[in-house]
Amino acid sequence: MSDYKQVTANLAVAPQIRAEDLPRLALAGFRTLINNRPDGEDGGQPDSVELEQAARAAGPSYYHQPAEPDAINDSEGLRFAALRWCR
Repeated sequence: MSDYKQVTANLAVAPQIRAEDLPRLALAGFRTLINNRPDGEDGGQPDSVELEQAARAAGPSYYHQPAEPDAINDSEGLRFAALRWCR
């Protein structure tokens, strides 16, 4: 997984991450993964439990904060900001 965009020095965004991407992301220095995709949003995506297990095995912290594009509000934004600093 090298198809990510660095937004700030401490934040990057990426298209769908798969379980097999987690070891490479950990080696690249990523310490926290926040999954904003709701489970079942797309038929081919891994579910949050699979990603959490892969993250635990690889080392990064994992958080599932599903976000519906039309339902994002200030409290969701604040929760995301708080999660991204978790180690």
